[in-house]
Amino acid sequence: YGSMRMKRPTAKLEPGKYSTVRTAALEMELDHDTGNLEGLVLAGRHEGKMLDTMSLAELQQLYRELPGDPESRQLLETYL
Repeated sequence: YGSMRMKRPTAKLEPGKYSTVRTAALEMELDHDTGNLEGLVLAGRHEGKMLDTMSLAELQQLYRELPGDPESRQLLETYL
C-alpha cells in the first residue's frame, strides 16, 4: 500500500521573506516567517516613530489624524 500512495508535494516557505506596503502616512513590513508586523510613521505629528514604540493613546491619536487617508487607516487597523 505504501508504494502505491501518491506523494504530494509539500509547500515550502522561503526563509527571510518580507512583504512591504507603503501608504501616504505609513510603511508596514510583514515577516512571513514569524508573522511579525512592523510599522513606521511617514507623515504627521508622529513622523519617524515606529508603531511598536507608541502607546495605545498615541496610536489612537494617529488614527484620528488620518480621516482622509483610508489606506493608512486600514493598515493601522490591521496593526492594532
